[in-house]
Amino acid sequence: MAYVLTRPLGASLGDLLTQSKDFGGLDLGASTTSLLFFGVILALVAREQILADRHGVASKGDGPHGGRRADFTWAAAGAAVIAITGGLIGATHTNTASTQAMDQVTITTTGAAAGGGTTATEQINPTTRLGNLSRFAVITGDLQAMVAHNDLAAGKTRAKDLEVSWDDAEAGLKPRDSAKWHQLDGEIDTVLTALRASNPTKADCAAGLTALMTTLNRYDGV
Repeated sequence: MAYVLTRPLGASLGDLLTQSKDFGGLDLGASTTSLLFFGVILALVAREQILADRHGVASKGDGPHGGRRADFTWAAAGAAVIAITGGLIGATHTNTASTQAMDQVTITTTGAAAGGGTTATEQINPTTRLGNLSRFAVITGDLQAMVAHNDLAAGKTRAKDLEVSWDDAEAGLKPRDSAKWHQLDGEIDTVLTALRASNPTKADCAAGLTALMTTLNRYDGV
């Protein structure tokens, strides 16, 4: 039980709290999650030590001062603190993201006095089932800059970040739209193959990156 609670279940809970909403998490981040767990663990351990100091280790679990019911109550309270805090912070992040998305909408109005009535122009990122792909576009942009300067060795090193980031996101992205995920996966493989070739060429690398960036921009959504 100790192993299951601390390793597989603990790791799953950690992923739920730390990973971004694109991957089904609450997007608290590693630092916030660690501080949250530290506070709850500190409170529970401090309680154990106080009870042991007051009533002794042998009798700690007996009577009104301890016992299984009290232990379960404190453990449940700690879990509730984590769940409630995680939910509140996650909701705050969601509201912030929604506000930022609204800020991307630009409405341009031309008055009748300027001649031509009123015109509204909206610039909104297309919404797709794959969600936000900007993290991969950033790495792809870095790779394009390196290839443009013919620094293929640095591009090969940076390509590892793209590979790891894409593999880590597979579980969250692939179920949303398998066909589009496979297309992007194939284009990323093309880029990796070009950069990792025994004699990589600037033209092959640039072509693969251009195709990948085009697809990322087309499928990226908010």
